Amino acid sequence: MRIGIDFDNTIANYDEVFCKVAFNNKLIKKDWRGNKQALRKKIIKDKNEEVWKKLQGLVYGKYMHLAKLSEGFINFLFKSKLLGAKVYIVSHKTIYGHYDRNKVPLRQVALKWIIKKKIPEFEKIYFEDSIDNKIRRINNLKLDYFIDDLELILKNRKFSKETNKILFSRQVKKRLSKNIKQFNKWSNIRKCIFGPEGLKEIKTYAEFISKKKIFRVNKIKGQRNSQLYKIIYKDGLIAALKNYPAEDLDRRKRLKREYESLQLMKKNGFKDVSKVLYQDENLNIIILQWISGIKPIKIDNNELNKSINFIRKIKKISRKTVGNFYFDAVESCKSLKDITGQINYKMNDLLKSKHNSGKFKHFLRFMLKPTYMNLYKEAKHSKMYKLFIRPINKNYEILSPSDFGFHNSIKKSKKIIFIDFEYFGKDDPVKLTADFLLHPGMKLKDAQKKKWLKEVLKVFRRDKYFEQRLKFLIPFYAIRWSLIVLNDFRKSNFNHENYKNLSANKKLFFKKRIKQINKSLYFCNLVRSRGYQKWLN
Repeated sequence: MRIGIDFDNTIANYDEVFCKVAFNNKLIKKDWRGNKQALRKKIIKDKNEEVWKKLQGLVYGKYMHLAKLSEGFINFLFKSKLLGAKVYIVSHKTIYGHYDRNKVPLRQVALKWIIKKKIPEFEKIYFEDSIDNKIRRINNLKLDYFIDDLELILKNRKFSKETNKILFSRQVKKRLSKNIKQFNKWSNIRKCIFGPEGLKEIKTYAEFISKKKIFRVNKIKGQRNSQLYKIIYKDGLIAALKNYPAEDLDRRKRLKREYESLQLMKKNGFKDVSKVLYQDENLNIIILQWISGIKPIKIDNNELNKSINFIRKIKKISRKTVGNFYFDAVESCKSLKDITGQINYKMNDLLKSKHNSGKFKHFLRFMLKPTYMNLYKEAKHSKMYKLFIRPINKNYEILSPSDFGFHNSIKKSKKIIFIDFEYFGKDDPVKLTADFLLHPGMKLKDAQKKKWLKEVLKVFRRDKYFEQRLKFLIPFYAIRWSLIVLNDFRKSNFNHENYKNLSANKKLFFKKRIKQINKSLYFCNLVRSRGYQKWLN
């Protein structure tokens, strides 16, 4: 396969650079927000096209080093090359910029930027001095696909009919030519060209990362986020491969979090976590030691103690490492303000969903939302409100797995191995504690929760307000969980694969929605009845 790609605003993203340079030249105010296209319209309207061209010359020349790499492109390029595609850059780029008195060599500057960004080599890079020459080059290369941010290039009457046209644009074009496909993410372009990733592709990636031949690859079903595979190498080694969501779809840097957390725990002598065998940030894949075992179903005291020991060890290493760790935990909550911010966002997202009507919206508006509003009103009149609305003291933060519990563990003989650290980061230990007690997948008895909490309180006894903070905040975490179980029905998840699969079957869709409403209702009633207090007293 032969793939051609434009350079400016396709591989290199200049949105922030254009705004910065425009502000420095007093063309916009500091608080102006918008992308390159919106800025172009504004400047041509306020000034003229000549001013815009001068700005372009500065951005593509003197300030080229400030350009960012388009999210997801490296992953696209790496995977394309591993799947046997030949990738070319074909760009309309003159030797010097418009009206550039300093004569900055645009092509040289672009090549330096490519090297600096450590972009894998292309088959060849072509810079053409006119649109006609660019089209001619595309046609001569006999490309299967060409990707550009300008529709006028793809619509050019001289453009080869044999080449599939892809428009890379963040702005949805309502009237797009029938023979042009539009995408705003590189991961979706890869899927369009190569199709969904199957076992064959995963095998190719894994062999490249490990430099070892593979006998068999099996997909592990039931994963909601990252895709999980069991890999059997020809030398007998068995491993687990995690293929994380592309970073242009999910910016939470899941691989980096999991890799760094596992390396940190390994360094500090943890025996109850998986071992990293290989990883590749460009492919967004990690290969871990395979753990043979089962998911613990009936939790006994021995397993409870192991979870407490794990928290104890996490707290111990947090003392010396938390300040140096890069990330906050995913959806960290270091104050009441953080929790209510997440609740309000999730609630509004659900209410905006056009697919959620009838009983669902009735439940949201007349049960869930009033329960939350009453809770907040009551909390605001509490003496604790002013204390916990602010972030906790950094000295009390811990490195949290964030999604910690037996739902993310494997029982191997008498051992419990904890897994899934892709949300790992700095957080309030109260959130870890509340989530453990509330998680619907845990299925712990009230007596077990009470016993577990008694020991956890000992672990965090030096945190002056830990117990008070937990008692004050846990009903808010319960409301948060009442919304989490409804995630599949949020407006922002309409394009998520899980939602698409669910909504394709209307009968299944409504059945699942009723089931999740009942789960949400459980947390609602827990807050209304103050049922969580039986674990705290």
